[in-house]
Amino acid sequence: MIEKHIDLLKSLPFALDNLQVNVYIKDRKLRYVYANKHTLTLFGCTAEELNLSDDSKFFPSDLLPILRNVDLKVLSGESSEEEIIVDDGKSGEKVYLEVKTPIYSDNDNNLIIGILGISTDITAHKLLVESEIKLDFERLQLQTLITTTPDLVWLKDENGVFLNCNKRFESLYGASLEDIRGKTDYDFVDKELADFFRF
Repeated sequence: MIEKHIDLLKSLPFALDNLQVNVYIKDRKLRYVYANKHTLTLFGCTAEELNLSDDSKFFPSDLLPILRNVDLKVLSGESSEEEIIVDDGKSGEKVYLEVKTPIYSDNDNNLIIGILGISTDITAHKLLVESEIKLDFERLQLQTLITTTPDLVWLKDENGVFLNCNKRFESLYGASLEDIRGKTDYDFVDKELADFFRF
């Protein structure tokens, strides 16, 4: 019994079914001949229903020419790495990173017999990156505003230690931000004035 389980664990289809990515194979006519469990779940079909179907069964019509062009490129001998955006009108827009490579015949190293595709849902990653870019842009805008304003702008922690300041503030203290950061007013002005700034 244990040996059967070991044989199962060693089988390629078992391994592919446990990957959290979509793995599939198409023939030269761009028909599906294999898909792992993750892909079948995404397509909402069985292996039998998938067999010899093409992309028109699973993707919106506007996406079909894009997928076909990529597949034809792979059948000409090129590998491909593309971001594919799918909007089925139900679950919202999804972004997939699709990596495709030609499959060559065992008997003829020049004969391409199909396409191996691996597709990973990178929607969450893309949203995170876009969010970080937006946040970076907003920080840059704020930094530009703070730097260029004619007013004195500074930031201190709860102990009165400088964390940041603008150019106008640097001019007031006659020091650069690098020299001001980590210090307090007492390092730059007399105690009476520093006490006034402190409180």
